[in-house]
Amino acid sequence: MYHVTYERKAERAEAQRVARSAAAAAAKDRLQTIKANSSKRVCGSEKYGEFVLPPGVLQRVMSCLAGIEADGVRGLSMAANDLANAALVSWDFYSASKHGFATLEEQAADLQLLRRAAIEFWNKPAGVRCSEKTLAQLQRLPEADGWSWQQWSAFLQDPLRYKLPELKQAARQLRVPGSNSSKAELVVKLLGAFGLQQPSSVAPQLLRAVLLERCCSYPWAGCELVSSVWDALKAMGRDEHDHGDCDLGSSAAQAAAAVHGRPRC
Repeated sequence: MYHVTYERKAERAEAQRVARSAAAAAAKDRLQTIKANSSKRVCGSEKYGEFVLPPGVLQRVMSCLAGIEADGVRGLSMAANDLANAALVSWDFYSASKHGFATLEEQAADLQLLRRAAIEFWNKPAGVRCSEKTLAQLQRLPEADGWSWQQWSAFLQDPLRYKLPELKQAARQLRVPGSNSSKAELVVKLLGAFGLQQPSSVAPQLLRAVLLERCCSYPWAGCELVSSVWDALKAMGRDEHDHGDCDLGSSAAQAAAAVHGRPRC
């Protein structure tokens, strides 16, 4: 019996060792890809699009694409996706998109995040590789004894210049497992904590907001108010339909008053 138990433990230990080796090799390959692509830009080869537009007009277009409804349908992810697609058209669009992303970053910085426990990230997409604990920790950035936004921004732009102790410090701040990880593994994990596969010059506040928007229903103040108003309107509509009274304006006013009377986060 003892011999069988020992063999099983040895098999599990070997399987864990093989899994760790595979993860380290995959991270190393990923690191090589990051190094190879670090100086590349991806956009159309044409300098101008089908129509040559003045830079001021293009910047205005990008500002419109960057517009969001934090409490409505058009969120940060949709705006960021539109800007990214526009940047691929041509070099002048690529240049103007920087103005749009700057506008989007300003809006993301102004959002009032709602603090959520790790268990509340129930609809995390399969493509999001970081843990629920890391998502919950992202909401607390920047912490008083941790890195500032400027430090996180510098790291996300060029993570390869950081030494292993610095990477482990960053991992602890985000609750990313990394005590026994190599430099390559930590770089991949830390980029993934912000939803990245490559270094990026996008502001970490925007990356965080887009990631949280993908992973929970109401990531910031305003979303939950709209949802509550909508639910109240539907309930009142059913009640008034049953009583033959369908005054939508009255229902909206009552719903809004009920919601705004609640304490806000």
